[in-house]
Amino acid sequence: MSEAVYEKNRRFLADYDPELAAALDGLPTENRWQAVTCADGGLTLQADGRQLHHADQPIAEARQLLQHGPSALHLHFGFGLGHFLAADQPAAAGAVLIFEPDRAAFYEAMAQVDLAKLLPTRNAQVFLSADRFAKVLTRYLKAEIQAAVFVSPYHQQLYPAAFQDFAGAYNRAHELRRHESGLDREAVPGLWASTLRSLPESTSLPGVERLAGVLHHKPALILSAGPSLERNLVEMLPYRDRVVLFAIARTVPLLARYGVSPDFLVHVEAQDFVHLVRYAENLKTTTFLLADQAQRDFFQVPHGETFVFQSRFNPVTCWLNQRWPQLRKQIAATSGSVSATAFHMAAICGCRPIVLMGQDLALRGSEIYAGPEVNRSFRYTPKRLRPVPGYFGGNVTSLDHFVLTLYWYDDVVPRLRETFPDLCLYNASGAGAAIPHFPAVSVRELAARWLHAPVDVAPLVAECARAPVVAPAESQLNQHLNGLKTQLTALAKEARAFLHLQRDLEKRLRRVTSAKDAAAVQRKLPQIDRHNQRFQALHQQHPGLEYFFHGQWQMFKQTLTAVKEQNSGRNIPAPQWAQKFRQNLTALGDFWRSVAERVAYLEKSLF
Repeated sequence: MSEAVYEKNRRFLADYDPELAAALDGLPTENRWQAVTCADGGLTLQADGRQLHHADQPIAEARQLLQHGPSALHLHFGFGLGHFLAADQPAAAGAVLIFEPDRAAFYEAMAQVDLAKLLPTRNAQVFLSADRFAKVLTRYLKAEIQAAVFVSPYHQQLYPAAFQDFAGAYNRAHELRRHESGLDREAVPGLWASTLRSLPESTSLPGVERLAGVLHHKPALILSAGPSLERNLVEMLPYRDRVVLFAIARTVPLLARYGVSPDFLVHVEAQDFVHLVRYAENLKTTTFLLADQAQRDFFQVPHGETFVFQSRFNPVTCWLNQRWPQLRKQIAATSGSVSATAFHMAAICGCRPIVLMGQDLALRGSEIYAGPEVNRSFRYTPKRLRPVPGYFGGNVTSLDHFVLTLYWYDDVVPRLRETFPDLCLYNASGAGAAIPHFPAVSVRELAARWLHAPVDVAPLVAECARAPVVAPAESQLNQHLNGLKTQLTALAKEARAFLHLQRDLEKRLRRVTSAKDAAAVQRKLPQIDRHNQRFQALHQQHPGLEYFFHGQWQMFKQTLTAVKEQNSGRNIPAPQWAQKFRQNLTALGDFWRSVAERVAYLEKSLF
């Protein structure tokens, strides 16, 4: 073992990956693995008759096993001594994420491998915990990203439980990616249009941030529309005046049947849910907490006070906030379940404890929601079914979008505890899925421990709503929106011009046989640069466009990097140059075609 190499790697990681550097303090110091020099000059790791690389030719083995082509994201299960990573070649501007489950093996690698020469050249990160690997993977594995997966056969054999964690992290990230991709195709156009329609109301109403701490240490129930809600609601009725009720639209008909008026109604969706609340008699004094993308009719349904919150995933909101900072309001934590947002609202208000009720996130037979009138409007296919841990142990049957909410709670609650260290959370659903960070509690236990004194919410909320709201004039909003339309028109024009240039250049490339022919085409290169520079200039001159063109912006940067690397310092024959240039031109054409499609999508959705 080389202490000098180990300390050099410690210094390197302190700058390159501080989180990994911090994790090194927890590495075992016993030298269980032994690095052994092999016939091909490489090293292998051996311990107790086991090994993590080939006993004689680890370098050749790694090259043979790494057969996948370059992709934007490469995932490895097992680092060992870095042979697998050294044999891998991700795409230009790509990344490699590696989960090494054996901390002792990494301790030995720290003393044998110069990580400064290996990790940066492949934009690689090593993770020693499955949790951290899973969290980072979720950030990398997006809809437009192609991923290649490599599993060390030695690691898979020696660490089967860790391999299941690795596979589970990938499945989780892929599920999230699939959901986000589906939202982009199906829900986002309606969300953007609904945000614009609701601007007159959402910009003239107070933000949820005004309610911060106003219900300090008052118990709250988050009423979700799972099949268990009705049974629990009956048990809760005797204590109604001693608890703050946060409800969602799907629960309103059932609450009305039992004469229950919730203190708060939380609503996020842009699609048509107003039929659930339009004629409800139990909402006349209820405070509405509405996302700025909520259907405009929700703002106009008769009710009590209204407060507005925003989402960091709504490009229209982010774009407008950048131009009009006074429009900024409380950012809500959101998942695939409105009840999760209601939970965050209760945390902001200072409620303690916060108890979930009716948050089954699982099926009861074929039932998904409480109340047959709601269940009839929801359909699912067998491919959407997922097994998840149950409230009482074992597994229960859930749906793919409910699983995303379970992931959300698992990720978000620890982060929320940093803001709200006194969070006190329970799950009183008594059915369905086991929800991370929400231990089970019965309604009877809940009442005995916390529901002792009446809670009067209305006057506290009314006080928060009194201060006036400074809202922009409609003409000012229209001016900003017209500016967005002008920018989109400019982008569409640029895309058409580039695609016309591409067609012309492709005709010329087919005729390239000599250096003179290549030189004639090369004289056109400044035109390509001008188009690319204009795209960058639009992003710089009009901040916020990246919210609408995030995928295209990433594609643009990766394409330019690849083109630069392919052509750097090369002097090659004209036909070969033409072939390389045609590949670059195709990549840029794909980018501009994607921009044109996105502009048409935006214009249809927003205007």
